[in-house]
Amino acid sequence: MVFTYLLNLSNGALNSALHGLGLTDGRTDVFANRWTAMLALVLISVWQVFGQYMIYWMAALQNVPDELYEAAELDGASEWQKLTRITLPQIRPVALVNAMHVFGLVVTLTGGGSGTSTYVVSYFIYKQAFGSMPFAYGYASAAALLFSVMAFLLVTSQGLFVRRAQKMRKEYGV
Repeated sequence: MVFTYLLNLSNGALNSALHGLGLTDGRTDVFANRWTAMLALVLISVWQVFGQYMIYWMAALQNVPDELYEAAELDGASEWQKLTRITLPQIRPVALVNAMHVFGLVVTLTGGGSGTSTYVVSYFIYKQAFGSMPFAYGYASAAALLFSVMAFLLVTSQGLFVRRAQKMRKEYGV
């Protein structure tokens, strides 16, 4: 809701700041253009979860054993090789970007607009089920089932990667 007021077309802080700097005439509608609307959603979503994910990333990076880096240095690995062969595979479980939680942002900020440019799967399902008369519960249920199957496949593959990383850690005695 705060960003709704900050990005408001008539009296939002963004419009006031851009007008004060002389960059616009004070009537910048972020949500009128599909690219700026999606960019705004992405930036707000990143801001919303930044602190939480920073803790996850820090914990993942601290759990990469130093012995792996020492062994790589002895073998003559470059910094790029250490990043791509040690760090990224070890933190892969945390690296899955969770973009399924933007439903609230889409509903409060854009309502799926401009046009349908900021539709996400969960908002699409919601609009199909409750958006117009007659309600399309069957269509929404089919979309939700397909979305659930895709999410299940992603989570299952992530679990396999985690299991593989744990197996590799055991093999190297870490």
